[in-house]
Amino acid sequence: MNVPVPSQSARDGASALSCFVIGPIGDRHRDCGSPERLAYEEALEVYEKVVLPACGSVGLEPTRADLIAQPGEITEQVCRHVMHADVVVADVTGGNPNVMYELGIRHLLGRPTVQLGEHGRLPFDISLIRTIQFKRTRGGLVDARKELEQALRSGLRDGFGIPTPARVLNGTEPREPADPGAGTADLADPDDPDAPGLFERFAAVEADMEVMGEDMNAMTRSINDLAEVMEQFGPQIQSAWGTGTPLSANLAVTKRMAAALAAPAGELRVRADRFASHMERIDQAVGSALDLLQRSPEFGDVLGADAFVNDLVGVAVSIREGLAVMEQFRALLAVLAGMSMSLRQPVREIARAIDRLGEVVARAESWERRGTAMLRERVARTA
Repeated sequence: MNVPVPSQSARDGASALSCFVIGPIGDRHRDCGSPERLAYEEALEVYEKVVLPACGSVGLEPTRADLIAQPGEITEQVCRHVMHADVVVADVTGGNPNVMYELGIRHLLGRPTVQLGEHGRLPFDISLIRTIQFKRTRGGLVDARKELEQALRSGLRDGFGIPTPARVLNGTEPREPADPGAGTADLADPDDPDAPGLFERFAAVEADMEVMGEDMNAMTRSINDLAEVMEQFGPQIQSAWGTGTPLSANLAVTKRMAAALAAPAGELRVRADRFASHMERIDQAVGSALDLLQRSPEFGDVLGADAFVNDLVGVAVSIREGLAVMEQFRALLAVLAGMSMSLRQPVREIARAIDRLGEVVARAESWERRGTAMLRERVARTA
C-alpha cells in the first residue's frame, strides 16, 4: 500500500509541492573545527549538493528549519512542517535526537518520507529501515543525488510506501519453521544402553523446533496486536497534533495508548525469552548434526538433510524479519517515549524482546551459512 501525493492540479494553483528537510543543523557561528560548526557544514553540503538539486528536478520546493522565514516559535513551526509537508526528506546521519523526534512524528502520521544518511553513521534503531546511504565524497554525493531523485520521482508517480512501522507490521508474517527432519549431537556411545541414539536426539530437537515455531507465531500475534493499537491511536494522536491544537493535547491519548500497549509488549518479551532459551539449548545439537552430515554425506538422504537445512534457513529468515520489524517499531516508540513517561514501560519490554532475539540471531545465521554451503556441495556432487 502506498501513500499518494496530491497532484499539482489538485492543489488550487500552488506553485510547487512542499518538501521539508529535517537533519542536523549545527551552528555556523561556532569556531571552525568545532563539532557544532562541522555538523553545520556537513548538513549544508548534503542539503545543497544532494537534496536541493534532487528536489528541484522533480518539482519539489524544499526548505529546512533554519530557512523558515515566518515569525513565530521555531519548535511549533518545525512540528507543523513535519506534520503537513507533502514530502519530508530526512538526513539521519549521526542520529541527531531532534531529527529522530521529528522523524518519529512523521512515521506515526504515515506521511511520505524519504531517508538518507552517511554510510557508517546511521543510528542503530533505524538502520534496518530503507535509507539511501552515501559516502561523503564527490562521487558519493552525486550518487546520492541521483538515488534521491529517483526515489522522489518514483514516489510522486506511484505513491510513497507508508513509513508507519505499524503498517509494515500488519503486512509482515514471519515464516513458521516447517517440520524439521533432523538435528542432534554426534552418534551416542553404543556401549551405553541409556544414551539416546541418533534418531532420539533428532526427535528431541524436532520437539524444540516445534515449540520455537509456536513461540514465533505468538510473537507475531503480539507484534500484530501492537500494530493494531498503533493503528487505533494513530488518528487520535494525529488529530491532537492538528493545526491550531496545542501540542500538549495528546497527553491523555498517549496515556491510553500506553495502557493498551502494555499487555502485548509484555507477552512479546516473555515469548522472546522462551524462544531464545530454546535456541540456546539446541545450538550444540544442531551444530553436531551439521558436523555429522558434513562428515558423512550418506546420512543426508536417510535424515532428510535438504528439509532439515531448509528449516534452519527458515528459522534464520524468521528471526531476521522479526528483528527488522521490531527495530522499526522500537524506533518509533522510543521517540514517543521521550514525549511521555507513560510509554517507557512498553518500550522497555519491546527493547528486551529485541535484545533477546539479537543474542541468538548469530546462531541462526551460522546454521544458515553452514547448511546452505552443504546444500550447494550436495548439488555439486550429484551434478
